[in-house]
Amino acid sequence: PPVVTTSLEATSYFDGQEVPIDLNLGLVDPDNAGEGAIKSATIQITGNYRPGEDMLSALTWDPVTVNFDAATGTLTITENGQPIRTEQWRQIIANVRYNNSSDAPATDPRTVTIKVSDGIDISAPATKTITITPVNDAPMVDLDSTTAGVNAYKLYTERAPAMAIMPDAVVSDADSASFAGGTLRLQRISGPGFGSADDLLAIQNQGPAAGQTGVSGSTVTYG
Repeated sequence: PPVVTTSLEATSYFDGQEVPIDLNLGLVDPDNAGEGAIKSATIQITGNYRPGEDMLSALTWDPVTVNFDAATGTLTITENGQPIRTEQWRQIIANVRYNNSSDAPATDPRTVTIKVSDGIDISAPATKTITITPVNDAPMVDLDSTTAGVNAYKLYTERAPAMAIMPDAVVSDADSASFAGGTLRLQRISGPGFGSADDLLAIQNQGPAAGQTGVSGSTVTYG
């Protein structure tokens, strides 16, 4: 049967940057080193697979058909009838890409298992470890979620009661649904009359109950 070997070091994946699983992968067929020796290959995430996050892909070109089964984390590459040299097969498999669609991917190392077939025998499985390193994404602030863009514009009439200047503001963080430990800073920086003591910014103190904003000194909480 064909023989697949993987390099010893783990492949490192950093959030948002797809990587080839193993550029130093080895592939030989003792029975035939030329064209047509290999007929198909399966590359599967067999350890810590996260459906909906983990993805495998390969370059699609005429001599092969590529299919990824998201339910099982299995990428299947099949010869289309045109014989391919073993070295070409090695390059195809070595360049299979791992990617993750989550902005906060699970950090458990993934195990990828590779097997090839010559149409009669299937190789012993070879495995490769992929380490996962999340990358912090900056939070996003949209001061008026009802319109395009991220800025808000409000008209205040002199001597009118205090008004909410950003009632439709949205703050989001792809890495954390709760935005725990975050800091929000509001600062008056420009405009006619800038620096006047009459201009005030304040946070409405609704109270400490669930769904309310509370203010105690310089501490702001949301229950």
